[in-house]
Amino acid sequence: MYKTIAIILLLITTSVNAQVDPRLRNIGLVIEKIDNGKIIEPLRVDIHQYIYIIGIKTLRKKLKKHMVIVLANNKQLKLFDGVLPKKIELPFYELIRMYQKAYAGNKKITIDFLKSSAKPMPIPINKILYRYTEKAPFSQVSLGKMLKDLKLESLSADQNKITLMQLYFAIGGSVKADDGQDLLSYKLKKGQCFVLPPKESICIKDQQLANGVSKALSANVGVKIFESKSKFNKKTKWRVAQ
Repeated sequence: MYKTIAIILLLITTSVNAQVDPRLRNIGLVIEKIDNGKIIEPLRVDIHQYIYIIGIKTLRKKLKKHMVIVLANNKQLKLFDGVLPKKIELPFYELIRMYQKAYAGNKKITIDFLKSSAKPMPIPINKILYRYTEKAPFSQVSLGKMLKDLKLESLSADQNKITLMQLYFAIGGSVKADDGQDLLSYKLKKGQCFVLPPKESICIKDQQLANGVSKALSANVGVKIFESKSKFNKKTKWRVAQ
């Protein structure tokens, strides 16, 4: 069993070889030493390896007090009762996949760790508009569990119309501080367009998704959304939020 686990731990790592703890190649020997009462130096694992280990009850019991998490910059973080002293920032799509797998597999330990110890990296507002206005790519079951657990059922009457942007903010996402800008928007027959100065725009051709985006921006970004009856025009005067 431990040989298979060792192979998986080495395959799932995102760390460079220098950061991978060589003892993971023989995880069975490490556990044997712990069972015999020997004091070992904490295993250095990356976030993916840690999540895999805590997701298996037998491994979690043996190793939970014998690990430190290694970041990309080689900094090591100690855990206190399974929680990091400060939330680490991860790429949003990477983090949302972790949530997706955890909710699909009913991994409460993993979900609790992600909620307490991880958050998405902050990104500029224009990237939020370009990348996160589509609906969340979750199965209905997994998304339903996530919305209930995070107390987000009120985000939308139809959970098929929950956007990635809403989930981004719900799990701790934020906008870079120097990107606060007001937005101009104009209505489509069904949906809405949002325009950033000087002329970048994104159009959402679904009224419910557009409403979700508008609420998420207003509540979490601190931008003002000005509605226009006409489409974007280069002569529009923009007021940048101070």
